[in-house]
Amino acid sequence: MAKNYFDFRHRKRQELKRKKRIRQGGRVLSIILILCLAVACVPLFGRISPGVQYQGVKLGFLTEADAKNKLEKAQEEFKGKDVTLINGKRKAKASAGMLGLSISPDKVAREAMELSRKTSFIKRPFIAIRRTEPKVPLAVDKNVLSKGIEKLNGTLYDGAKPARVVLRGEKVVVENGEVGEGVNLEEAALSLSKGIEKPVKLKIEEIAPAISTEALQGIDSVLATWTTDYDPNDENRVVNLERGASFFNPIVLQPGERLSFLETIGGITKENGFKEGETLSAGIETTGTGGGVCQVSTTMYNAAVRADLNILSRHNHSKAVEYAEKGTDCAVSDGYKDFIFTNPYNTPIYIETKVGKGHVVCTIFGHGAEKPYTIDLLPELIRTMAAGENWQNTEELKEGEVKVVQEKEDGSFYKTYKVYKQGNREIKRELASTSRYVPVDGKYLKGISD
Repeated sequence: MAKNYFDFRHRKRQELKRKKRIRQGGRVLSIILILCLAVACVPLFGRISPGVQYQGVKLGFLTEADAKNKLEKAQEEFKGKDVTLINGKRKAKASAGMLGLSISPDKVAREAMELSRKTSFIKRPFIAIRRTEPKVPLAVDKNVLSKGIEKLNGTLYDGAKPARVVLRGEKVVVENGEVGEGVNLEEAALSLSKGIEKPVKLKIEEIAPAISTEALQGIDSVLATWTTDYDPNDENRVVNLERGASFFNPIVLQPGERLSFLETIGGITKENGFKEGETLSAGIETTGTGGGVCQVSTTMYNAAVRADLNILSRHNHSKAVEYAEKGTDCAVSDGYKDFIFTNPYNTPIYIETKVGKGHVVCTIFGHGAEKPYTIDLLPELIRTMAAGENWQNTEELKEGEVKVVQEKEDGSFYKTYKVYKQGNREIKRELASTSRYVPVDGKYLKGISD
């Protein structure tokens, strides 16, 4: 009897526990169903489904506009992410920004919203579980990618070596180029756009030298060289000088070929690597992007004239510059002033422009037999133009005290001649250019009594 009683009690307790578990399971299931329903309804209120993310940025419960703002704020952090690149057994890391990668906030936010809305009501809860990403490729700036890949030359791959002209003592020598490796940029851009969470394999191709030995046939002499000086402590100017000179180090012009300074650089802009620096405008010193680039064009101009190249376009500054004599400077400005010349010889010329240790040096190599003479530049002052004076009284200064706001500087007009010599004998003289420097009126403040 007792045993039957205890068995009955045990079965009763088990039955009660089972019913309790069913009730609890029912409550949990109800909660899950409610949560699933809530998650499924999120897009109905104009918000992105929870679980949607892009490059680690969580977008769930955000409106399209809020998602865009969040992605824009995450842009810089994304550009700092490391990307592992692979070439066979060789690996290298570079930041996403260095490779020209970026997020497209507009597209991603829009696609995230579309993904949330188009996913069926039943499947929406699974987005939160799976952590879904909108299928939007990363944006790739191919120009930046190209420059970033170039920086990995020697680390990730061994690029081709162009033939070059070198000066050994007084002897000019042409060094042969070498075939090397190059990264297929189209394939690289496509692979990188798909994501950077895993190492990216690059397609490597055999690349011929950018300058072949054949392209330098006949070069055996220095046709001309010119040097200007700069302050190595002016950091922004140094950056602009180095950036500007890099486009012309080296550069080869075949017979009759034309070179435009501005076309070669492709824009004196911040996007092209230039910084703010001192510039001139209507004779007034001011600041602007690329301050210092004109020193590169001036150095090249002086070398080009002395190498007897055919100068098609040259402009002087509005005011004299400290690194060149009046009548020998060469200003450049986007869409306004360009420096253009051609190679008049029957053989190629090789231009080398270098910056370092306070000097900008441009050397032009060619076939010495085609230029058996030297050229000097001779600027000649033709006339001056008097500058005016503007005085203004002020009570902010002591009576009689004078403050110079703008120094007075007379204008001038120059003719510059090319003087041809063989040895010490002048064989001819011809006009190279004219230069007009505008007068700059002086501005002064004079103190008066109250």
